[in-house]
Amino acid sequence: MIDVRILTELPRHKNRRVLQVARRQLRNKRYVDMHHKGGESGDAMRTKRLIWASGAALAVSVASTALAFGSVSPAGATEGRPVYTWNGYQTKFDNDPGNGTPSWAWIYNGGSRNAVAIVEFYDGNRDVELRAYGHNTSHTLNYSRDIWRISICDFSGDNPFSDSSSKCSEWFY
Repeated sequence: MIDVRILTELPRHKNRRVLQVARRQLRNKRYVDMHHKGGESGDAMRTKRLIWASGAALAVSVASTALAFGSVSPAGATEGRPVYTWNGYQTKFDNDPGNGTPSWAWIYNGGSRNAVAIVEFYDGNRDVELRAYGHNTSHTLNYSRDIWRISICDFSGDNPFSDSSSKCSEWFY
C-alpha cells in the first residue's frame, strides 16, 4: 500500500516516475494474464486479476492525485515552497531546486506594470536582477547561495529605483 503523504513529499519528477512504473506494471500484468496458459481455473485466475488490478489502479490513482496537487507551480518550478502572489505578480524560490545550484527564484508579471523581485540572502546581501518587463512575462535565475526571503515590487520604466510610484509587497519567507 502506498502512503499518500510519502508521494506528496517527493519531488515532482519522482511522482511522475511512480506513476510510470505503476502503469508499466499494470500493462505487463495484463499481457501475462492474457497469454496465461497455466493450470489454474478461470475463476481463480479472474479473482487474482481483479485483486491485482485493484491494487494497481489504487497506486495509479494515488500517484495521479499527488501529481495533480503538484501542478499548481509554474512550468519548470520546483516543489516545496508555495507561489507567492501580490497584485497580480507571482514569485517563488527554492533553496534545494535539484538542478545543481544552491537556490533558484522565479517571477511572473501578471500585473499592468513591470516587476522586480528583491531577493535577500542569509548573509544580508540583496539581488534585484530578477525582473519581468511587460504583462504576462516571467524570468528565472539560479543563485550561488541560499535565499532567506523575497519581495515583489512593481514599477514603470526601466529602473525600479528611479520610479517614485513603485510599490513593494511584504517579505515572503
